[in-house]
Amino acid sequence: MDLYPELWGLNVNDNDHLVICGCDTVELADEYGTPLYIVNEERLRENYDRISKAFESRYSNVDVYYSYKTNCVPGVLKVLHESGVKAEVISGYELWTALKLGVSPDSIIFNGPNKKDEELITAIKHGIKLINADSLSEIERISQIAGELRTKANVGIRICPNIVPKGMNPGTATGSKKSHFGVDLETGEALEAYEIAASAKNINLLGMHCHIGSGVKDAESYVKASEKLLKLASEVKDKLHIDIQYLDLGGGYGTPCHQDMSSLQFLSYLIFNKMPSTPNPQNCPTIDHFAQRIIETIQTCCKKYGLSEPNLILEPGRYLTGDTQVLLLRVGGIKEKKGIGKYVLTDGGMFSTSLMVWVEYHKIFIANRMSAEDYEKYNIFGRVCTTADWLYKGIKLPKLELNDLLAVMDTGAYFIATSSNFSYPRPPILMVKDGSKHIIREGESYDDLIQKDR
Repeated sequence: MDLYPELWGLNVNDNDHLVICGCDTVELADEYGTPLYIVNEERLRENYDRISKAFESRYSNVDVYYSYKTNCVPGVLKVLHESGVKAEVISGYELWTALKLGVSPDSIIFNGPNKKDEELITAIKHGIKLINADSLSEIERISQIAGELRTKANVGIRICPNIVPKGMNPGTATGSKKSHFGVDLETGEALEAYEIAASAKNINLLGMHCHIGSGVKDAESYVKASEKLLKLASEVKDKLHIDIQYLDLGGGYGTPCHQDMSSLQFLSYLIFNKMPSTPNPQNCPTIDHFAQRIIETIQTCCKKYGLSEPNLILEPGRYLTGDTQVLLLRVGGIKEKKGIGKYVLTDGGMFSTSLMVWVEYHKIFIANRMSAEDYEKYNIFGRVCTTADWLYKGIKLPKLELNDLLAVMDTGAYFIATSSNFSYPRPPILMVKDGSKHIIREGESYDDLIQKDR
């Protein structure tokens, strides 16, 4: 099957050009150059409205926190926070960014393994909503630091529920026993963690957290995670007489046009240039379906175990920003090697754009000739002098020409976060809305690349 611009809320004008929020991508590329990231502000707000309504219409006590690591661009974060999104951070830098953007400490959650002492000090001093401890030793460090500051830290504990969502590799599922995140539920380590935290003088034990993976298209995995965590919550209440106030189910909700590659798909792609199949949008549950199954489970389990319904916390990243961003690249060269195939050279490859193109499916349009046909197979590379700087292998596209403008879709999750300035400055980021546009990050200059060198 094929994917069409309308799936991203985009359209095509009379010049056969791809249009985002009333802005012609060809004109944008001519004005700002390429590579160029374009952020769709309208879709950012729509995505938040959709997920918040899906859950809030079914549950009275729910908050949406954005996973900063997914796309930590202040211009993007400002729009999300204006819409009502709170902040989920995993590093001192992200915590600093949230505070600098004016996010209330009571609207910040700090996750992640091996938090540095100085990061914990900042979080505790500001009295943020929750620090989700990742290990037994981290619980003890948090308590010690809070004691030294003569205060108490608000703490939740990250649980590893040993859940592998359907179709996901156990090695990449962050809620599986093979992951290094959280305390293990099945061995009793999780209950031990709550016992340690409950006995600590300088900890307010408030939350329970898990995150089962990214790009999850299996709602029943969230059902299983909710069941396991609420059963643990009942044990904590019975044994320690503590009610868990915050149930944090992380994020990871899949989006219709995005697809992670399985290990087999990746190897076939890497070795044999075999592109993975195009995702079928109908195979991705709606956020309404996710919300319905999660809320039903929480309410059923709370009634079963005699628990008060907790404040539900969601931490979506990709769902909010993944499909809101497009990367524009210009074709600068086309080569054909007899018996091997055609090579296309663009001005942005894996190193200057993102590592994610190696492990995910991303639709690509010819933005200046949207109705072009006569499909051929291509290998698409960037400008860095290494065979590793590729974007696509064995992809079928309409016959390409020099100066064609390529639009890579679904680049709002982890693309900017994993980009680099290997030999070339990183590109600018443009935000568009209702036919207007403004730069939210200037492109790097050569001076920027060496400003910290001595």
